Amino acid sequence: MPQTAANYKALRFFIPTYILTWCCWFAISFVQNQNVKEILFVSGLISPCSIALLLIFLSKDSIMKKQFLNKLVNPRLIQPDSIPALILIPPLSIILAVLLSLPFGYSIHQLTIANSFTFSIGAMPTFLVLLFAACFEELGWRGYGMESLMINYNYLYGTFIFSILWSIWHFPLFFVENSYHYNILHLNPLYALNFMVGVIPFAFIINWLWKKNNYSILVAVCFHFIANITQELFMVEPVTKCIQTIVYLFFAICIVYRNREIFFDEHRVTQS
Repeated sequence: MPQTAANYKALRFFIPTYILTWCCWFAISFVQNQNVKEILFVSGLISPCSIALLLIFLSKDSIMKKQFLNKLVNPRLIQPDSIPALILIPPLSIILAVLLSLPFGYSIHQLTIANSFTFSIGAMPTFLVLLFAACFEELGWRGYGMESLMINYNYLYGTFIFSILWSIWHFPLFFVENSYHYNILHLNPLYALNFMVGVIPFAFIINWLWKKNNYSILVAVCFHFIANITQELFMVEPVTKCIQTIVYLFFAICIVYRNREIFFDEHRVTQS
């Protein structure tokens, strides 16, 4: 799919996204009303999407608008040979992590289906939180954020920079009571660090699928949601999730190595 970068501006996207998200999420700790807390949480969550939509549809660039809508709704962009990876990588990473944890004394029963979710955000159904997170984040990250980085960097450097930005974006969630991030931080700060580090190889995997499928946002949303729900599906120990990060890192290295023409291509998206 041809790319244009006439009005993709990284700073215009990432700075307001960070400001809006962080203001909303940090503010949660200072309010008492549960409904207000939920509104602040959702407002922060949809910030990447909101900023991306504003920048795209307030732009005079008709090509950018058409490309965004095409990436969002066109199922023909999806390559059938990538569907197994799309569906299987998240659960496979969990299974391998559990198997690798066995020599350290952890049980195979970690693969038992969990009876409940590990976190909650007020009265919001956790399943919907996981779904909305995938949808609203990917509309922003893959709808605009990565596009803006592809102007000045090849895919390897652009993905690495994005992975760091994406990881840091989650930081305020460690202070949102009862969130997943808050819970793991209070279990052990190393588990919180593992989450931040784990975003990096995950970003490489999802960006590979995104580009392999002609920049389909649908693919990114599906993979992100499958990864989210897989994290909650099994009764996996926090240490095993640290091992999963290593598994994701192995997958990411293999993907980059086998797709060097994608990640090391020096082509830049030039402004028209």
